[in-house]
Amino acid sequence: MDETIALLEPLLGNGLTGIFHCFSGNLEQAKKVIAMGFYLGLGGVATFKNGGLDKVIPEISLDNVVLETDSPYLGTCSPSRKAK
Repeated sequence: MDETIALLEPLLGNGLTGIFHCFSGNLEQAKKVIAMGFYLGLGGVATFKNGGLDKVIPEISLDNVVLETDSPYLGTCSPSRKAK
């Protein structure tokens, strides 16, 4: 994630926008991405107990979020849960 942010930073200011698809970064990275003018794409990973997004989502505005399903590939069940 940090590498992607670093690659995009020199390109800012030219109207570049987009969505960080299937965002799974930390709060610091989320704030950088939002400050750069991008949206955070959140999907099924947001429901995973150890996904880490439980610390990010409460701290950001929903105005910066795009909900993604990508069903059935990024569903709300991790592969280990499906196996049970």
